[in-house]
Amino acid sequence: MIKYFIIEFENEDLCAVDEFRAIDNAIHQCCLSIFGKYDLRLMPPVIVGEHVVLEISVPEDRISDFVVGRQLRSISDYLIHNYDGKYTSKKGFRLLRYIEIPKPDFENDKLAEKDISDFEVVARIIELLKSNKTEDKVKIENIKQIIKE
Repeated sequence: MIKYFIIEFENEDLCAVDEFRAIDNAIHQCCLSIFGKYDLRLMPPVIVGEHVVLEISVPEDRISDFVVGRQLRSISDYLIHNYDGKYTSKKGFRLLRYIEIPKPDFENDKLAEKDISDFEVVARIIELLKSNKTEDKVKIENIKQIIKE
């Protein structure tokens, strides 16, 4: 199964498109180890519109185990350890964010902004569901209430 992800930095001061060469290099350096560990095939990232997009081939029998952030952690680690402190993340926080999107229109070099927005909302809800914080649980209850209406 082919999955597509927009790569963004958690630090809003960094733009993935501006740091494309470093991201591309990190993916190139880590793709064999990721393939060996998780059986994921990473294609070289591409710039589509104003976003960096990564295509990942996930075997059908591994799709239930697929967790993009955890399984691609070595890309962030490479950026942190090989660029003289340019890329840093606070302890417990991620350096990169991966937002799953439908297959982009590579020919027209665009991503549907509505699709990106919808997937960002879904990704945020998933993060809230994983959280044990009281305020996040309240947010989830509010979302459930809205859905019921």
